[in-house]
Amino acid sequence: WSRLARQLEVSRGPVSRTGRASRQGYVFKSFFLCPEDRHALFNRIDGRCLKMLRAGLFEEVARLLERGSLDPKSTAGCAIGYRQVIDYLARPEPHDRDLRAFEDFLRKFGTATRGYARSQVQWFARDSDFLWLAANPFNPDAVGDEIRRHIARPQAEFEGLARLDGVLRERWASQGRATGAAFASCLEFGSSIVEDLEGVLRTVDACTRRVPERFRRQP
Repeated sequence: WSRLARQLEVSRGPVSRTGRASRQGYVFKSFFLCPEDRHALFNRIDGRCLKMLRAGLFEEVARLLERGSLDPKSTAGCAIGYRQVIDYLARPEPHDRDLRAFEDFLRKFGTATRGYARSQVQWFARDSDFLWLAANPFNPDAVGDEIRRHIARPQAEFEGLARLDGVLRERWASQGRATGAAFASCLEFGSSIVEDLEGVLRTVDACTRRVPERFRRQP
C-alpha cells in the first residue's frame, strides 16, 4: 500500500516541498481483511508449511543452490521458507535421518511464518485509513459482497466507519493476548505430524547431499 501511494504521488507531480505530490482527486477506500479467529489462522499457516514441504520446497532450494542460482545471503535466500531450508541443508556435519535437526526446522519454519502474519496485522493496525473487516476465508463471496457495499458508500461515511472499527481491532488484540499462552502449534509436536515421514527424510537427506560444500556451515 505505501509503495502504491508513493507511485501515485510521483505520477501526479509536481512535488511539494515535502517531496510529495498531491493525492487530491483520488478516492481511497482501503480494507484490511482480518481473520476472525487467530487460532484458526495459525493452524492454517501450519498446514500451509506442511503443504509446501509436500510440494517440493526442499528439492527447489537444493536445485537452486546446486546451480548457483541462489545466494543464501540475498533477499530471496533470507525469505521465510528458503531461509529455514537453507539452514537445514547447510548444517554442519549432517547425517541421514537427522530427526532432531528436521524437527528443529519444522518449529522454526512455523514460528517464522506465524510471526510474519502477526507483523502484517500490527502494520495495518497502525493505519487508521484501513477499514477492518472480519474475513471468513471459506466464504470469499460474502467478503466480496461486503467490500462492494462499503465501496458504494459516500467517502465521508466510509471514513467514519474506518474510525469506528475498534471493536474488531480490539478483538484481534485480545485474542493475541490469550493465544500467547494457549496456542499449541502442531509443528511443535515434531515429525510425528508429517505424513510418510520415512519418505520425507529420504528426500531431505538426498537434498542435503546435493548442496555444494561451499555452502556448508562450519561446526
